[in-house]
Amino acid sequence: MKDKVFWTLMIIDGILVYLWFKFLDKIQKY
Repeated sequence: MKDKVFWTLMIIDGILVYLWFKFLDKIQKY
């Protein structure tokens, strides 16, 4: 159970970081 929660958090964290960098990339273009 603990491992499942850990991996879920890792995946969510990865998605958030990915979206954040995409967002920053959009800002820098303007």
